[in-house]
Amino acid sequence: MQFRKYGAHYQLAIESAADMRSVLDLDEALWAATGAPVNAFRGDPALPRLLDADGNGRIKSDEVKQALQWLLDHLADASGLTRASGALALSAIRPGAPDGQGMHRAAAYILEAAGRPGAASIAIEDVRAFLADVQRRPLNGDGIVVAEAAPDEETAAFIRDVVSCVGGAEDAAGVIGVQAGQVQSFMDALTGYLAWQERASVADRAMLPFGDDTPAVCELVSRHATKIDQFFALCRLCRFRPRAAGRLSRCDAAFDPADLRDSAAVDAGLAEAPIADPAAGDALPLRGPQVNPLYADWLQAVAERVIVPLLGEEGPDALTEEQWRRIGAALAPYRAYLDEKTGVAVEKLSADRLRAYRDGPHAERTRALIEEDRKVATVAEAGRQLERLLLYHRDMFRFLNNFVSFRDLYDGASRALFEAGAAVIDGRWFDLAVEVEDPARHAARAELGSLFTMYLEIEAGNGGPSRVVALPATSGSRGNLGMGKRGVFFDVDGTEHDARIVRIVENPISLQEALLAPFARLWGFVVGKIEAMSTASERALQSATGSIVVPAPVAPAQPAPAGGGTAIGRSGLLMGFGVSLAAIGSAFAFITKTFAALSAAEVLLGFAGAAFVVMVPVSFIAVLKLRRQDLSALLEGCGWAVNARMRLTRSQRRQFTRRPPYPHGATGAPRRCGVGRLFAVSAAAAALAWLAGRLLGAWTWR
Repeated sequence: MQFRKYGAHYQLAIESAADMRSVLDLDEALWAATGAPVNAFRGDPALPRLLDADGNGRIKSDEVKQALQWLLDHLADASGLTRASGALALSAIRPGAPDGQGMHRAAAYILEAAGRPGAASIAIEDVRAFLADVQRRPLNGDGIVVAEAAPDEETAAFIRDVVSCVGGAEDAAGVIGVQAGQVQSFMDALTGYLAWQERASVADRAMLPFGDDTPAVCELVSRHATKIDQFFALCRLCRFRPRAAGRLSRCDAAFDPADLRDSAAVDAGLAEAPIADPAAGDALPLRGPQVNPLYADWLQAVAERVIVPLLGEEGPDALTEEQWRRIGAALAPYRAYLDEKTGVAVEKLSADRLRAYRDGPHAERTRALIEEDRKVATVAEAGRQLERLLLYHRDMFRFLNNFVSFRDLYDGASRALFEAGAAVIDGRWFDLAVEVEDPARHAARAELGSLFTMYLEIEAGNGGPSRVVALPATSGSRGNLGMGKRGVFFDVDGTEHDARIVRIVENPISLQEALLAPFARLWGFVVGKIEAMSTASERALQSATGSIVVPAPVAPAQPAPAGGGTAIGRSGLLMGFGVSLAAIGSAFAFITKTFAALSAAEVLLGFAGAAFVVMVPVSFIAVLKLRRQDLSALLEGCGWAVNARMRLTRSQRRQFTRRPPYPHGATGAPRRCGVGRLFAVSAAAAALAWLAGRLLGAWTWR
């Protein structure tokens, strides 16, 4: 294993297939990251989905190891892993691997379907085109056969009838078809129903007492048979308790007087009333005023179609309980036959059609189609495994350099898989951006990284939803960066979007800004105090001036002077100005006298000593703050589990935040001062200041 320093952390150098294999033996504590959300990576979305083996939305180190081990186990030649190629020679697929033989057969099938039989290599585009085409086929390998896949119209009609009777399933294309189990259920129902029907056709007189009219007679009798049973039960009650006959005969008690004006309510009351008055006798009258008018027509039909043919009576006027039992006994075999009915699901189809399905080849043809679909499913599943192998072969090397190591992040020539793009704001390029879902939560984590972090709202150009990215400022100064500042954002594919700063995490950006931060705060404090004192003095002066200028009230006998104010007031105002000027002059004279009495060396040493006393602790604190700056907080706010302290070197700071130089050879562009020129200018300015101080002091005390 070979390690290299990326940023301020030593990480595994993954540059060959052997280095990729060594990842399996590397302790996870030495990985750059051990976990990341699936949506953190751009590129082919199929890769993070496959790596997320448990489907929890996160990629963990053990899942990366499993995927890498699977890849290496299926490759007979791993030399092409670093080329990031989506094409693979068939000879590089290990035949002895668990899915090796199936991948070889699937590759041959796909290449033949693509018109390149016998080709030596296959590409991921070939496999995906085949899988997409399979999804559009009637036989698409999902175990469901649709009517469109049938070789003839009769088989297609059979498939539609199966779906209509026992239900179907939705195939990969969204069309309803049948599975093997549904075909078997249909045939079982069909066979049972036809056998049940054939029993009736050869039945004897005992089961069909009314011949072919028995089903209709049975349905007629069953329609209100419970009302007749209720009548005879009430008759038995009247015989047992004669006094109950009076109450049972008062059918009008079931009606509310208000309901008598509503015909529907009247019919509902009649439906609840007995079929006839049970107190009239032990026999059920078939006609006459004792019969409930709601059931009169039905009783007449029973008399004509049941009682007369079965009992041999012409025009019967009543039905006894014994006769009613005889009717029930006569229909009992047929009712038992009805209770034994099977295959109700296919009852909607005609008997001739059912017999054609039973005796014809339709079911066998459908089963053959399902078996053919299963063969396609085998090829499709092997094709999906082949797609996985080709995807890992193309992208695993780069993924490892964005997960196990962060080489691509620190490589200025490429972008990491988790980068979202770059922004131009305030005349600078901010080249590191990560997309965030919750800016508030991310900002709380970014605070710990001690980085100046901006959150940009990226406006979608097509009217879609906006998104937010986080960008750190790693060099220079804050400048004009602030809330609401606008700029442009470039995706990794170069698409330009409007951008606006919506949130900022405040921290020093560079050593220069960190050193000047205490003085800036001190200067702000001093300016604030001066402004407060100036405001207070101005108010006092305005108050004094107002009291002097405004004429004081005087007695009528002593008119005020013509000038509008008193002579004493004007002299007091002039005296105040004079005292102020004298105080300022004395202070200035004291300062110049003090500097005039010192030599140049003493002045310089004094300034140097004061600067040393102030700058040493300030510099120490500034360096500590900058050393705490850590890019890992930027990723951890997005849900990463980062091991490495992602500190930045000087060159990396300028890599992620840079101000581009003016074009070479351009005229009129400003020149940048080097360190030597800056030192010379500073020394000359100090010398001129000392000389001016000496001259001013000598002139003042002359």
